[in-house]
Amino acid sequence: MLKASVKEARQNFSTLLDQVENGEEVFILRRGRVIAHIVPHVLAQKKQLPSLKKFRDEIDVDGIAVSEMIRQERKKR
Repeated sequence: MLKASVKEARQNFSTLLDQVENGEEVFILRRGRVIAHIVPHVLAQKKQLPSLKKFRDEIDVDGIAVSEMIRQERKKR
């Protein structure tokens, strides 16, 4: 894990990219706070978010659907 200020990153961008290409992760800092994180493309592909469909399928909801509740309340008026 490498850290570089914005100024250093501008001056040494090519070198930083070479290091990222070799598997390093680079954090770009502004006033000591991380504002960017450069990771190798292969690593970024591995960090895919889990499937939203799988997440939705795992949700078990009890009771009636919200749309049905709305219909019932409208009928009461």
